[in-house]
Parts: sequence; C-alpha cells; structure tokens
Amino acid sequence: MKKGLDQVTLELGLVFNDELLVLKKYVATELKGRAEEARILPATACSTGLVLYELSKKPDYFYSECIMLARSFIEKITNYCYVQVCSEEEYQKFLLHPYYRLFHNTDLEKYAGKEKVSLKYSGRENLRKNTQVSKALDLFSEDNPRLSWSSLNVHQKIGVLDEKSEIKTSFFLLNTLSLYSDASEALHGSLFGCALPTKAFRLVDSDVKKDNLKNICLIYAQLGSIANELIKQNCTSEDLLNISNENQEKAVVLMKEMLET
Repeated sequence: MKKGLDQVTLELGLVFNDELLVLKKYVATELKGRAEEARILPATACSTGLVLYELSKKPDYFYSECIMLARSFIEKITNYCYVQVCSEEEYQKFLLHPYYRLFHNTDLEKYAGKEKVSLKYSGRENLRKNTQVSKALDLFSEDNPRLSWSSLNVHQKIGVLDEKSEIKTSFFLLNTLSLYSDASEALHGSLFGCALPTKAFRLVDSDVKKDNLKNICLIYAQLGSIANELIKQNCTSEDLLNISNENQEKAVVLMKEMLET
C-alpha cells in the first residue's frame, strides 16, 4: 500500500532521530586526539538536531526555525570533520579562539546614531597574564574582536574535506546549496525569511502544507546523511557504524517514496 506524505515524513523523522542517537553514542565512546578535544561539536549538534526534530512536527509554524537550526547543525558537523584534517596552526586557532573572544568581551562598545553603550572590565590588563589568553592574542589580531577562528568559509572547509578525507562532500554541498541562504534570511528577519512557512512568495502555485512537509523530509534526509558521513569517517564502533548505514539506507528508500507522493 502506497504511503501518504504524512506517513513518509513521520518515518523519516524517526530515522533522523535514530541517527541522532547514533551520534550521541559516538560522542560517548572513547575518542582520542582531535576527535576528543572537539567532542563538544557533535555533542551540541545532537542537541540542535533534537530541537529541530521537535519543531519540525509543526512545519507550518516552525519551518523558518527549522532551517536556522539545520544550518547550525551543518556548521557543527562540518567544523568537527574539518578540524580532524586541518593544519596544526589552524587547529590551534580553533582551540584558542574562545579565550580570544572572552578577552575582547571585557571591552565592548556599540554605537547607534548619537547613542553609545560600553562595557569594560576593570581588571582587563591582568587577563593578558593568563597563558591561554596570551597564546590566543599571539595568533589573532588584537584589534579585530570579530575575527573568526578560521579564514575559510563553510564551502572552503568542505573543499579541504574533499581533498584530505574520504568524506562524500556532495552531501555537505547539497545541504549548503538548499538550506544555507534561506536560513540566513530567516535568521536576519527579512520579509522573505519570515514568510517561508507561508509560501507567500513563490513563483508558481502549490500546496503549502505539502511543500512544507517535503522540505522537512529533505532536511531529515540531508542532515542524516552528513551525520552518517561523520560516523563513517571517525567512529571505530562497528555496531554504531552498521546502525548509521542502515539509517541511511532507510532514508534513501523513504525519500524515493516522498518523491512519488
């Protein structure tokens, strides 16, 4: 019996949730080196994915929020995979960037028209004596507190993954192509971004509810695919690897059924 779109969406969501459980169990395994030191990235990706899964049950209300969370999930997984293969200097920037940002957060100013607001920690200069802060300031420009830990954007990081790992980066590129721009619009509160769940701005007439469900299906499948790539690249547990691969196979079958609805 042919499944309806509601049923396919439900089953894909369960598969995605199962993949999050695999990722959570991976984080709890014994990790070494960079995989251990960057463990917090896949750990928080699990939290992001879980919130996305809950909100996605009402896509007519929360689709914009879902794609914002999807972008966060993509960046966390991409960064985790990237720091496994990047240069040592780049990796040290990744580790020390929090101290760099914390130091600059002790002296902040904002202007809007004639108004000015500032926050300054009176013991700021003493913080330079902190070993980690000192190392961080050696790596980053002290005059630019907005400087990211990496000069590469997400697509360039994916390029490094393609060059230095066995990861199938086509899945990562598909995610950025289909979700990244819309997520930015939603995050920054543009008219287009806020209206995404309503499909108020579209070039052809279509069923809004059906479109939202299909988009949620795509998010489940695409995010599950990059989680699977992370597991295949980094996980040493055969049991977790097998479950992740089974989830991927289920998602492919369900996506084919979705396209037929």
